[in-house]
Amino acid sequence: MTLFGPIRLAALSYWAEQTGRDLTDDQGNPLLTDSFEGAYECDWQNGYAGGHVNLFCSLGDWACNLTDLLKDDRFDNFDLDNEEQSIVMFRYYTRVMLVVSELLTDFQDMYLHARNLNPGRKNNATARTFYFPNETPDRITRVLNYINSTCKHKTQHIHICNDHLPIHFQDSSQRRRRLNYLSLADTTTAGRTGILVPELEYLIRTILTCYRRINNYFRQNRPNYHSLCQRYS
Repeated sequence: MTLFGPIRLAALSYWAEQTGRDLTDDQGNPLLTDSFEGAYECDWQNGYAGGHVNLFCSLGDWACNLTDLLKDDRFDNFDLDNEEQSIVMFRYYTRVMLVVSELLTDFQDMYLHARNLNPGRKNNATARTFYFPNETPDRITRVLNYINSTCKHKTQHIHICNDHLPIHFQDSSQRRRRLNYLSLADTTTAGRTGILVPELEYLIRTILTCYRRINNYFRQNRPNYHSLCQRYS
């Protein structure tokens, strides 16, 4: 048995702590919407004296979608190893991955705009290797390929092979069955006999790496940072 509650709470705590988001007020009461006054986005805004930068504020607001999902405790007593409950949990992880996909694309495009490059097939690889220079293929490409195959462009991917395939979560404490999984490592559909769902913390860690990398880039490349700020002011 692998209850989801501890996994969710650990991911929520990690997300809030590492991004500088506050989930409670000064009296410890839960906030309806997390405050990101001490988060990366506000630091970036405060570093620019030329006015309000819509990009940073909007990104901070939009990332609250991830917090909302991580705060959802409805499935805390669900068992990832239970066949019926795993179907519900796959839908939950799908919602998380859809938000992760949008955030990864935002970070990709933000870096490209800072360098005055247009997002698109020609330049996307430049941004993705910037964020994950030591991984081949880079992690953004692997994660997006997986999400596109399982959550988005499904008629070309998962709908082809998903004849009620068994689902295994990498967050599970149960030993994995020997199946030919649709996974981060391989998103081709031919001959698949199972779906392998990535760890929740892995997805969060991927976003956090993007935050840290672009934050360091802004510090070390002030002209590019100011150019981006001007673009979105």
